[in-house]
Amino acid sequence: MNFKGAVSSFLVMGLLFSGCSAIQNSNPAKQTSGSQDIAQVIEFPSNKYPETAAHIKDAIANGKTDICTIDRDGAAERRKQSLANVPTKKGYDRDEYPMAMCVRP
Repeated sequence: MNFKGAVSSFLVMGLLFSGCSAIQNSNPAKQTSGSQDIAQVIEFPSNKYPETAAHIKDAIANGKTDICTIDRDGAAERRKQSLANVPTKKGYDRDEYPMAMCVRP
């Protein structure tokens, strides 16, 4: 696998499609394991997407990682698996965290 970088903090699929930009953060990101450097810190706009932000916070509070190692090649299959039991609802997005582009630990 070609490791391009690790992305930390609040991430979600909506972030990728919303046009939000990555923000360089002067505060070092918390790294829980491994020896790779944190390449980029992403801040999720909770004022713009409050429900999605709440879902991300809940997922992290319940043990999901706040670190994303990007692997886009496997994203379609991970998305299919993570949303398999989540029904669609007209007018709503199905949030997934970690996002499909992130390798699951």
